[in-house]
Amino acid sequence: MSRLKWPIPKWEQLVDEVRSHDETTPKERVDRYKFVLEEFGPPVDMLPVGGIPAMFAIYELKRSFVVAGNYLATILVAQVFIEHSLGGTVILAGNDKIAEIGFATLIDISAQKGITTADLAHRLHELRKM
Repeated sequence: MSRLKWPIPKWEQLVDEVRSHDETTPKERVDRYKFVLEEFGPPVDMLPVGGIPAMFAIYELKRSFVVAGNYLATILVAQVFIEHSLGGTVILAGNDKIAEIGFATLIDISAQKGITTADLAHRLHELRKM
């Protein structure tokens, strides 16, 4: 038995929709791209401290934010990137168990150990609550 599939528009309609979005938002996308490069730089030859998951997360963050303007996805992927980055930092310091105790506690411990500033920890908690 085959499963039910929703009807979709014709190919031309889909292409027109994509093309229309591409033609109406290039300035906004370029502005978002510049912002991301200013904040994160072009990570050509680096592997983030959070390893492969952090690398994939930053790639997804750029694509979601820059290309599509998917703000909710950007927030969620930023949380993944930060959690893996902080976790990787404490693992490199020999504290493997801390990396597994949850994002909120990881932020607090990172601030206590001087990995982040108190101000950054506060901002990360705001991001976490989003």
